[in-house]
Amino acid sequence: MDKRVYEFMIFQDKRVLYYIEPHEFDKEINYLELESSHRIRNLESTSATMSHFSRIIHPNIKTQAKNFKTKEYQLSMLETPNNLKFILVTTVRDDKGPENALNTLYEQYINLVKKNYLYKVG
Repeated sequence: MDKRVYEFMIFQDKRVLYYIEPHEFDKEINYLELESSHRIRNLESTSATMSHFSRIIHPNIKTQAKNFKTKEYQLSMLETPNNLKFILVTTVRDDKGPENALNTLYEQYINLVKKNYLYKVG
């Protein structure tokens, strides 16, 4: 089974904080163009829908991984209490790999960004 990662992104309040396509690692990214693209708006809408749906089912759980699968791909998302959304688009998988990867990425984000004394909010 192919276990390819197609895209990884971090959103906060409808802003793209980070975006990468691992198969095009050297590609320069224009974040202003990216935020206005239909693809990113569709992904952000899908993640908002997943968040809303999971809050209806589990209203007391704030940080959790969510999945959306089709025959072609899988969208995994981790939403944090401060409204950060880590989204990973991969091939369809039966294991907990994407969820574990998102938890690890969130821990690294906290350690490398939020605990960095040079970090400025916004």
